[in-house]
Amino acid sequence: MARETTVWGSDVNSGAGSLDIVILAIPKGREFTPEELAAEVRRRGLPERRAVREHLVNREKMGVVEKTPNGWKRIAGGDAPPLGVIPKPISVAQPLPDEAAGVLRPDPPSPLLGTKACFDSVGANRPAAHAAIVNLSCFPAAYLDKADQIFPRPTTLYSWDKIISGAAVKSASGATRRMFAVGQNTFRGFHRRDKACPGAKEAFIKYFVDERSSLVEALSAVRTRDELHGLSNTVCDGIRSRLGNVVPTQLRAYNKVRKPVDLYFEHLVSMAAELDHVRAALVPLLFLPLDSQILAHSGLFSEQELAMHGLSRTSTYKDVVSERTYSALQSLLVEKAGAVAAERRRSFHPIYFDLVWNDRYRNWGGNLFETNP
Repeated sequence: MARETTVWGSDVNSGAGSLDIVILAIPKGREFTPEELAAEVRRRGLPERRAVREHLVNREKMGVVEKTPNGWKRIAGGDAPPLGVIPKPISVAQPLPDEAAGVLRPDPPSPLLGTKACFDSVGANRPAAHAAIVNLSCFPAAYLDKADQIFPRPTTLYSWDKIISGAAVKSASGATRRMFAVGQNTFRGFHRRDKACPGAKEAFIKYFVDERSSLVEALSAVRTRDELHGLSNTVCDGIRSRLGNVVPTQLRAYNKVRKPVDLYFEHLVSMAAELDHVRAALVPLLFLPLDSQILAHSGLFSEQELAMHGLSRTSTYKDVVSERTYSALQSLLVEKAGAVAAERRRSFHPIYFDLVWNDRYRNWGGNLFETNP
């Protein structure tokens, strides 16, 4: 029996064939990341391949995909239907048979290819079942323009140590203020055992300064979101070991330490001169720091989505107690970022959602520090 292959010569039952199948379903010119590609393969239940980037490099040599500043895009191969166009009206995702239970279940949406949903005013979303709920009015073209500047292409860079220990940042008026990757408000949540001794702020700052060389090396080697997650957990463990003057009960929630780590990585990746060579590759992998403003923003999470994880609009970063809840929320954000990208027909990464914080996308400035109100 003849072996069934893709148009690019891969066995359809192999990991390489899975990647080809998904790439061919992406409209020409639509940007995507290796992580989104791998996620779509898993969503479809196709054979997986670990070496996704190597596969893309091979396809680049064939002239069917090309590298972009924010990821990759298909430039040749069979045409797919226009992005966001649905051949016939549907109000509920088409069901697929559940072989294990013998019942029908909805096909989950693809964050890579996008899901056409009804985007109404805040609180009135009526999407297809399991579709990523995003209020598109919160993310106009100006929002995407700002995000595309300050994350991959910041106008001003700082040294690693300045971002951690305090950088002199100019405002629109020309005045100078000292800014840190993580502000004092975050550290107030770490209650000290002995108020006369250094607390969490000093521990975090010392860790990131002491480990600068190893962290620059580690971040430069990161290739996937899973690898960044693993590195972040390693950093969290290292910092917890230094928080001896913090009341132990303050450290039980997973996100209590992870949120500051995410903030540090966000600011370092987007502004550190030492990471300039890997910025474009790391920005799509960044995890959004989960705090009260993010959880309260109705354009990001619905009340139902929060309730599924024991959260509400009044929850704060310490209420994300488990790593499982944290990861589930981050996966939702990946889907939502994919939905925005699909509708706007341009790249949109999960970390871009951070600009909803105090509507900072409206502010003057060409990097994260300058846009901070």
